[in-house]
Amino acid sequence: MFVAGSLAAGSFSAGSGPHRPLLLASPKVSCDFETPWYLRLVVKDQPGIIAGLAAILSAHQLNIDAVLQKPGFDKGALPFVITLEPCRDAQLHPAIQEMSALPFALRPCLCLPVLR
Repeated sequence: MFVAGSLAAGSFSAGSGPHRPLLLASPKVSCDFETPWYLRLVVKDQPGIIAGLAAILSAHQLNIDAVLQKPGFDKGALPFVITLEPCRDAQLHPAIQEMSALPFALRPCLCLPVLR
């Protein structure tokens, strides 16, 4: 930035000139942005899966956009997908931990932001 500024002002020559410290802005960056989310669980099929997941999401003030459970998969390891209305990462992750600990959850929940 110093070199570009000096060239633009016509005051830069190699090996000479004043040395000024380079000051860079340090913007605060946060990963806690609001976006819709895609959640994928692998579950052991049984009654009450949606009720259990919805109760946790509701307790964390999270709103379901859609639920998908395609037929024809092994009931012992069934992929189960939920999309959520926009929410913050910090609001979602405590709910994800609770959902991954449910007795029918065979793997930790895959959680991906939907970036538009």
